[in-house]
Amino acid sequence: MLRRHILATCVVLPILAIVPVSPATAESCSNEAFHSEGLSSRLPDCRAYEQVSPANKEGTATKATLFELGLLFKAAQDGNGMFYVAANALHSSPAGGQSFYQATRGSEWATTPLSPPNLLETTPLSGSNGLTGEYRWLSEDLSCAIIQSSEPLTTDTPAADIPTETRNLYRRNPDGSYTLLSNQVPLNPGADSSDYYVFGVSRDCQKVFFQTPYRLLPGAPEGQYGSLYEWDQGTLRFAGVLPDGSLPAQGVDTMGEMAPWNFVSPDGSRVVFAAGTSGVFNKQIFVREDNGTSKAKTVEISASKTSIPDEAVLLQGESKSDSRVFFTGNYGIAPGPTSTGVEKFCDTVAATNQNQTPRGCDLYEYDVESGALTDLSADGNNADVTGADVAGVLDLSEDGSYVYFAAMGQLTPGSGDPSENTQEANESNKELNVYLTHDGHLSFVSRIALHDAESNGANADLITIPGYWSARATPDGKKLLFTSHSRLTSYDNTDSVRGTPDPEAYLFSLDTKKTVCVSCDPTGARPVPELILGSPVEAQII
Repeated sequence: MLRRHILATCVVLPILAIVPVSPATAESCSNEAFHSEGLSSRLPDCRAYEQVSPANKEGTATKATLFELGLLFKAAQDGNGMFYVAANALHSSPAGGQSFYQATRGSEWATTPLSPPNLLETTPLSGSNGLTGEYRWLSEDLSCAIIQSSEPLTTDTPAADIPTETRNLYRRNPDGSYTLLSNQVPLNPGADSSDYYVFGVSRDCQKVFFQTPYRLLPGAPEGQYGSLYEWDQGTLRFAGVLPDGSLPAQGVDTMGEMAPWNFVSPDGSRVVFAAGTSGVFNKQIFVREDNGTSKAKTVEISASKTSIPDEAVLLQGESKSDSRVFFTGNYGIAPGPTSTGVEKFCDTVAATNQNQTPRGCDLYEYDVESGALTDLSADGNNADVTGADVAGVLDLSEDGSYVYFAAMGQLTPGSGDPSENTQEANESNKELNVYLTHDGHLSFVSRIALHDAESNGANADLITIPGYWSARATPDGKKLLFTSHSRLTSYDNTDSVRGTPDPEAYLFSLDTKKTVCVSCDPTGARPVPELILGSPVEAQII
């Protein structure tokens, strides 16, 4: 179930938690102490705001600037903890400048500084911002973290890394100590774009899969993306290995830094990655199992099961166990029903580079256990000349049985829902339809604005970077929280100053088949301008 929304306001305002309790009665609310005060009194279902960040923030902001690639916010799964970033240090921080914190809920919310210490006099990463590290991954209970830092946080950090200003990857342990993961001096110290991208971590934090342009082991290719490594209780080995045992010449794609997706199975025995097989853009998707053992093998899961070529495909997500993998690709590469549009290939890369909407994409599911490839978005609506034209997956349930995705085409024209646009209407209104696929059945959910699938980069959009979709599904897949600039309810989301639509947060429930706005002003007043780039509300389902 949807247990709590964590809402972060911008600039110097506090971080708040919206806390639901037992259903309200007409007489009383068990959360009355919070629910009866201020804005909380306007919230439904006995929900209430609780302030997570300290009351005295000493003039600093509770949201970081947008230059870093690390995490900004994360809520603990049980709702009793919150990781967040401050643009400048709050009290007791071991580092100056931008700092990281964890709020823990007890009788009151307590704040613990999490920034790595400032051990070097100056570093190119700290400078005026005082950045001593970036959080790349956090466990569900926030007890285990993976950090990139140029500071020598352990005694076994290679001395050779310090004068070359080489960044390293560390695990922050529950007791506050650090463990070095990138435990080899790179063959290319001082490499450009030398960031680490964490693909995933086993549940016990004993296996960490990460990609970096640093060539940490002999034989690492000099490709533009870098290699995928596995750190296994101190042993470092290649994990991005092709079926023939070779390493991809261009390296393993970071896939848009899609932190929300399950690239690694909970026990660390399976990892999903994408790599080019012929050229930079012709990427395919692979599953590596039992890495580092005699049973290790890699399977290409995006290979066409028909005579249709499988041009560049795009990974869209995986179930928590990695037993189900989802990707977009050409029409007709799986046996059985497919879309009937005139487009013959999924031209995602070319369309993005030309600032155009990709065409010709269907959504596929690969079952790792059986090897079956299924087209989930087969469009039988011949009136849509481009077929399904899938834009991407918004999110999915933990087991992968419920998948929410957006498409330009109209896939369920017989549903009778007037909100479901035809392909021509979506082209005109610059919108996308959102669908749910479950157990072989497609159903219409809502719409989103095409603008919701765009970032502020010149040639970047969320269609080609799926992890950036502003949406989360509950673990069972029966609710979806998402943001959109489209007006999906009677609330007028036109900015009261600029006159353009502002994004609002919406909650779809499969049980009620309804979508409600959870961020709209309960008084009906139109939204005020955003204070910084991005949505006025940062929301996360926990």
